[in-house]
Amino acid sequence: MNGASDNEGSYGDAMIEPGTLLFCSIGLAMAIWPYRLAKLGEQRRARARKPPRGSMEPTDRNVTLTRFGGIGMVAFGLLIQFGPA
Repeated sequence: MNGASDNEGSYGDAMIEPGTLLFCSIGLAMAIWPYRLAKLGEQRRARARKPPRGSMEPTDRNVTLTRFGGIGMVAFGLLIQFGPA
């Protein structure tokens, strides 16, 4: 060994928080596929209605809110990981 410590250059201590992984994975899905996820929500709500009324297409507002919600979740997940201790 060249006199270097055993921990030098290792990334063993760099752990990803479970909350970071959860928020970033769900948030990325919401930011990348907002229309698909908004449509899935519309279908879920339509199943609860008796009888189903209207179209099951998500509104532009719902798609936009889904996208920004996903971006917010990614930001919160990164804050969990890299924020103040």
